[in-house]
Amino acid sequence: MKHFIHTDSALCLLFCFAEQGMVAASTWVMIQIGKSVGEPGTAVFWVLVFMAVLLAVFVPKYGYDRFLLRAKYRTQGNYILAFEQSLEGKPYLFKDKAFYSRNRTIFQNEVWNVVNESFDFFLDGTLLLLNICFNVAVISASIAPGLAVGYLCSFFLVLVSSLGFCPMAERLSQQAQGAHIRMNTVLRYGWDTLILGNTYHQELWNRQMQDMTEQASDAGVKKLRVFCMASGLAMMVSSAPVFGLLIWLLLSCSGGEMAALVLTIPRQINTLQYLNSLISCAMNWNGIRARIHGIDQAVLAPGKLPFCPEYIRFSEIVLYEGRREKRFNSLKEAFQWEKWEVPGRITVRGANGAGKSTLLMGLKAHFGNRACYFSPYAEEFFKDSLKESCSTGQEALSHLRETFAYAPVKLFLLDEWDANLDQKNMENMDRFLEEKAKSCCIVEVRHR
Repeated sequence: MKHFIHTDSALCLLFCFAEQGMVAASTWVMIQIGKSVGEPGTAVFWVLVFMAVLLAVFVPKYGYDRFLLRAKYRTQGNYILAFEQSLEGKPYLFKDKAFYSRNRTIFQNEVWNVVNESFDFFLDGTLLLLNICFNVAVISASIAPGLAVGYLCSFFLVLVSSLGFCPMAERLSQQAQGAHIRMNTVLRYGWDTLILGNTYHQELWNRQMQDMTEQASDAGVKKLRVFCMASGLAMMVSSAPVFGLLIWLLLSCSGGEMAALVLTIPRQINTLQYLNSLISCAMNWNGIRARIHGIDQAVLAPGKLPFCPEYIRFSEIVLYEGRREKRFNSLKEAFQWEKWEVPGRITVRGANGAGKSTLLMGLKAHFGNRACYFSPYAEEFFKDSLKESCSTGQEALSHLRETFAYAPVKLFLLDEWDANLDQKNMENMDRFLEEKAKSCCIVEVRHR
């Protein structure tokens, strides 16, 4: 929740208080209209005041809408920063396919969805709560203090009902979120699958997407059904004290007080409806909290390097510096080699699956910002990322040149940089790397 707390969210809350204060003021003016029955001049004055207050309400509404939008984007920025601080310099996470697939989906889709829906939820809940509290306070103070007791009893019953359904609501919300994330994970493969149009893969993706969509829909409907039943039951129980007091007041009041009470009945009915909506908010809070917890957990990356000996078979890996060979027995020994930051060109050779790419990822994790890791298979952002696309080979060549031109490091880790290049482009890039190796260290895994 800490990512949601900042100046913009505080200003949004402030404008919410201002708007609901004006709404409560309009309720008070409405009561004065009722009390001025038989005094036309006074009644007209209060009607004009009522109209002015209703018009003035739109000023703070613009304020909280404005800062709500700013708060959403600022919170998303806070989460992106948190992901950056947690994930930066940990390329070994590519190897954890379960973590990579799930958390990438959360990063790309779920963060904005959760932030957007959470702020809308907070706004609705805040406005409902303030509306109920302010209006009940004004009506009780102006007409009958006993109404406050009735509403307090109703609010207590709402609270008890919400707490009773809390564990079930949280469990159903977590199930719904998990199903939604699994659906988005499958959806991520759809773009390339549909464009390529290979019948087998397309049918396989369609079947899997249909299954995941049905699971997400069923989980969502189940959650909605339980929430509606719970909120309806809580509403029937909690509205009884208020209705009982209203009936008693209508039977016992007379004159101006009766007129004022009658005028406020529509607003009190609205307040009871808002109380029902508040019950729904209380039920949905568990779902919102579960989804926020989900992205908070996604921010946390494993802190331990899951490399040796599981992913690297050092006996099958040879490093060539010109004609000289170098072998390592462990990742720790590799980190201590003095040649990594000495100008030159080092080629990593080994059998498929020996762990050549993982070795480069380990070096990147060890050297951090002192090294630059490049792979044509990683979707990094470059200057031309948003421009019209060129061929895969031209794109890889452009990205390599940009990396060398702007990366402020002396150690470049190139993982199969030649994978998408034709013979001519590969020879041109080879000459370019040979020249760059005079001023920096280039460690490369060659595709060919």
